[in-house]
Amino acid sequence: MKLVGGRHDGERHGVSDRDVDGVVVVVAGTPWSGMASPERQLAVELARRWPLLWVDPSRSVARTGGGASRVPATTLRALDDELWLLSPVGVPGMTRPVTRRVAAAQRRAAIRKALSRLQRRAAVVLVAGLDDALDACPGAVRVFYGTDDYVAGAQLMGMSPAWSRRAERRQLARADVVIAVSEVLRARWSGAGRPPVTIPNGVDVALSSSGHTTARIPLTRPIAGLVGHLNDRIDVDLLEAVAASGTSLLLVGPVTRSGRLAGLERLLAMPNVHATGHLDQGDLPAYYRGMDVGLTPYRDTPFNRASFPLKTLEYLAAGLPVVSTDLPASRSLATDLVRLATGPEQFVDAVHAATAQSGDPVLRARRRELASRYSWSRTAEQVLAAAGVSGTGPRRGGGLRAGVRS
Repeated sequence: MKLVGGRHDGERHGVSDRDVDGVVVVVAGTPWSGMASPERQLAVELARRWPLLWVDPSRSVARTGGGASRVPATTLRALDDELWLLSPVGVPGMTRPVTRRVAAAQRRAAIRKALSRLQRRAAVVLVAGLDDALDACPGAVRVFYGTDDYVAGAQLMGMSPAWSRRAERRQLARADVVIAVSEVLRARWSGAGRPPVTIPNGVDVALSSSGHTTARIPLTRPIAGLVGHLNDRIDVDLLEAVAASGTSLLLVGPVTRSGRLAGLERLLAMPNVHATGHLDQGDLPAYYRGMDVGLTPYRDTPFNRASFPLKTLEYLAAGLPVVSTDLPASRSLATDLVRLATGPEQFVDAVHAATAQSGDPVLRARRRELASRYSWSRTAEQVLAAAGVSGTGPRRGGGLRAGVRS
């Protein structure tokens, strides 16, 4: 096997199966210990094939107990055989233009130092987001893994639209491989660097369909469920219409209470609405078993149109029917197992029709089969193939142990 990454200067860089020092470096936009982000779920599968170094977002030195004069330090620890977590520390004020560049340089240096400690070299550097880290390891294949429209979602993510636009152009120009999770993103990024490859988000089919217990939910059936963060991306009017129609509504995940989400307090006050707050990913199967239909009620915005919602695939993997707003990603599934609806009345009608078929064993099997086509295992193979890497890398440890997800 040869690892091949086409550089802009025409050089060819590679690592063979005999080179046991090759590592995939994932520079993440979310911490390993936080939510089960797409890049973390992808990283778990990549780590089954290649040694992997996960790099957390930098923490400000001001929050570590030291002062601004303290020399920034990092921590490096093993999560599993051939899987390591690097937690860099950077200068305070990392959202400001000058200090952001300093923090990025510190993070790149921390990556190189960690690899030196491990006596490894980077085969691939995969950056999930806009962090300036593609050039952290000279000679590695540089992969920009784009999960969102960062410019359209800048304010939602707490970033400057102008900075996001510049950072996005930088990533597209420097990357050897550009991966977009949706066709909308691929089309928008075409012509701005290497031709993007569309690789949709995946799903942990085994986890979503696991478990034999049903959570105790203080609602009467049928129950429509929304799993995920209830924030500005969600059309609250659709949820209120579902609850007003007599269908119970279960909200699983963090709830934004900023006052900006119109109608939220009224929704939460309805007697047939129950919100659980944040739950660990391993707890979700018990709640899926208590649902009759899964909801993807995203608002019609440029940011949402460019997304590929994880929740839709997770509902299908749990055997649930899905009702979604008419998102390009939902439409791209090209299946009657996901009902598309626009507006409260149509959305409510679709929910009622879906709940009527919720328990059909043939349909449940079809839903799980559809989800299996989008497994994170398959996604990892596609990412490695896009980077020119074989699916079997130089792992020494023989695979991941159970429990590495947490």
